[in-house]
Amino acid sequence: APVAWASDSRRRAELPPDWAERRAKCIEAAGGQCQRILPSKARCPRPATEADHRGDRMDHDDLEALCTKHHKDKTQLEAREARAPKGRRRQPEQHPRRNA
Repeated sequence: APVAWASDSRRRAELPPDWAERRAKCIEAAGGQCQRILPSKARCPRPATEADHRGDRMDHDDLEALCTKHHKDKTQLEAREARAPKGRRRQPEQHPRRNA
């Protein structure tokens, strides 16, 4: 199945040459089912369509099989976290008139 970032040459270059085989093995090892655990503690019943890195994006051996929805959710969360301000945030100051 084609992936959304297939035209992003930088992203594709980060993957190992045998990515298609690794992806297929990951999905097969998961029985073709998404590995995301739902709040009900049950496993997502949707078919796995993506192999995604569990943690380090460069660790191509630590993969989980995800359905399209859960892969999209995870990718969006990671993107939001990457855009979030880094470091300590300044404490809000009280309005001068409220200190009286």
